[in-house]
Amino acid sequence: NPDKARFKVDFVNVNTGWIFGGEYDVVSLISKTTDGGATWVNQSLTPANSSVVQSGDMTDANTGYCLSG
Repeated sequence: NPDKARFKVDFVNVNTGWIFGGEYDVVSLISKTTDGGATWVNQSLTPANSSVVQSGDMTDANTGYCLSG
């Protein structure tokens, strides 16, 4: 499981989901699962920043929008 604070979880189907969060002034977090949450893979942010990803909404397994600040 991701080890940072989580603020939003969004699943597009029973297996594929995303976690949005992070730590203020430290690191952003977006992680994806494709096995119903058994494992999570951190996604890279471009550009990398130290803002928390407060929310996200995925339209499908690979496309979505997030809010950070």
